[in-house]
Amino acid sequence: MLFRSAAGPTGSGPTGPTGATGPAGSGGGPSDLFDVTTYGASTSNTNNATAFQNALNAAAAAGGGTVWVPSGTWAFTSQIVVPSGVILRGAGTNFFTWPTGVGGGTILQINWGSGGSSSNTPSSAAIQLRAGSWVDNLAFEDRKSTRLNSSHVSESR
Repeated sequence: MLFRSAAGPTGSGPTGPTGATGPAGSGGGPSDLFDVTTYGASTSNTNNATAFQNALNAAAAAGGGTVWVPSGTWAFTSQIVVPSGVILRGAGTNFFTWPTGVGGGTILQINWGSGGSSSNTPSSAAIQLRAGSWVDNLAFEDRKSTRLNSSHVSESR
């Protein structure tokens, strides 16, 4: 699943992961790759929003790059914003089986209403894209409404 803001990068887009080393084609080398686990994200956390946002902000501060999300289920209770010039990329999306769960790839598990925030509602997008940003190879699992679709991503300019 690829979501690109309307003013996003041109060309064919990201090339996807290459083995255990993470995504290829991020634009110039290891310095543009930001692994969310380096910023404290873990599949055992109940809310990875702060860790993901810190990785996204670091990529933006470096002038852009790819924020890599390894395979697994990553829980969220609040929104993240993908800054301009940044790609949020997972390990793939072709793995979800209903109703039993996952068999691999990268899932962002949206747990609206469990974080105590009044802005934490299904009407808020889980990911907000700034102009020139991308989201690639991620699936979404919404624990409250059971919908899995692009409504979890919104674009702002």
